[in-house]
Amino acid sequence: MKYELILFDLDGTLVDSASGVIKSIDYTIDFLSLPQLSEEEKKALVGLPIFNSFKERYKMDDCSAEHATKIFRDIYRKDFLYDASLYKNVAPTLGRLRDCRYKLAIASYKKDDYCSLLLKYLQVDKMFDFIQGSNSNNKLTKTDIIRHCIKNFNIALDKILMVGDTAHDALGAENVGIDFVGVSYGFGNKNELYNYKNIAIIDDIEKIFDVLS
Repeated sequence: MKYELILFDLDGTLVDSASGVIKSIDYTIDFLSLPQLSEEEKKALVGLPIFNSFKERYKMDDCSAEHATKIFRDIYRKDFLYDASLYKNVAPTLGRLRDCRYKLAIASYKKDDYCSLLLKYLQVDKMFDFIQGSNSNNKLTKTDIIRHCIKNFNIALDKILMVGDTAHDALGAENVGIDFVGVSYGFGNKNELYNYKNIAIIDDIEKIFDVLS
């Protein structure tokens, strides 16, 4: 096998979590009496680090952004975490990859515990050898998350593949020195993915087997 370990981003790659995330953004905006965002502006925030999103969108200082992030995460965990579904063909693709003896892991901006809870709810948690999410201090970049994840495996970089939907995923893979496959159906801008090194951009997760063959 060319690859031994496949890392997956979660939101926008395996899971369509847009509805729950947007509802949590709406709640946070209303709670803090922030200026309203258009639907397109809110959709653009899905799958990105929520701390950075609030900080940059509303020109907040770190303290204010941390407060907004806490409000978002609390309501998201309480009411909207499970307002999500797997994208088409995700479950059978993961099962087939396991059957083919690939190691599978998650490398996500979503908090560790949220990743685990959501994957268990969607009944695919057993597919993964390791789940690496973000932490509570909001400081990890996607590069950091990928690096932390692969430290748990004794596998050479040229045997590791990252799959994601955003420029953050592509840049993180490039910075770490692993190959990247982009998915065009997620929350990211497909055109941005072409600005980074990639071995393929696919419109259905099951097409990863075309890359692996």
